[in-house]
Amino acid sequence: MLQNCTDHPTAETVYKRVKEQIPSISLGTVYRNLSVLADEGSLITIESRNRSVHYDGNTAPHRHFICSRCGQVTDLFFPITTPPEIAAMGYEVQTETCVYYGLCRDCKMTSNQ
Repeated sequence: MLQNCTDHPTAETVYKRVKEQIPSISLGTVYRNLSVLADEGSLITIESRNRSVHYDGNTAPHRHFICSRCGQVTDLFFPITTPPEIAAMGYEVQTETCVYYGLCRDCKMTSNQ
């Protein structure tokens, strides 16, 4: 289900969508499977400032933007470069997570009116 959506649903939203196809599924089963998929790298978890966790089935390297007002999570695809200072300090970066917070275009427009 996650590979076919771009809205970064929460576990509860995943549960509601999957329940339409598998009525007997439990919320606990959805949480357990999301955890397994995240652990094996088949999906990305994104935690917002209000502590809600969103899931992304697109595991290609990219960043995210979360609107502080409406909570919308947006994919950002642009080149990701790791600062060379990290390697100079002796660290080896294996994964990177970057989330920007602010106002999405719609919320920015309504706040300027």
